[in-house]
Amino acid sequence: MKKLILSAVALLTLVTFGGEPASAANTGISGTWLIKYYNRNGVYLSQQCILFVQTNNIAGYRKYSGTWGLVGSKTVGGQWVQEGDDLMWYGVSGKAALSAVGDITTKNSIGGTGYVQFQTSNGGTIAAGNWTGKKSARCN
Repeated sequence: MKKLILSAVALLTLVTFGGEPASAANTGISGTWLIKYYNRNGVYLSQQCILFVQTNNIAGYRKYSGTWGLVGSKTVGGQWVQEGDDLMWYGVSGKAALSAVGDITTKNSIGGTGYVQFQTSNGGTIAAGNWTGKKSARCN
């Protein structure tokens, strides 16, 4: 009877929460992602195709970390680190910098309640808000 109850609880958990948690389903975010940016009111601003490459060599984050770059650009990019389901990525491009924090919700979905793009010369904000990402073989 105890096994039956435990099996029922496990099945209910899988049905209720849609399967494995992101940390169990995900071993890093390597690949191409379509990232969409929104302002604080949820209004769509823009999107970018980002390639995340797992290198496991960022100090303090040896297991899941790496570099990222804007697909089609050799000058826009930076680094990313993952701790469990938490994700942070940041970088610089000429006179602008980006910092984004969020979560890995599934192996094909990431997003966050915070990003800021700012001027490198004085730290002034260019844009800020929320972001989402979907893994994509091609960003269309």
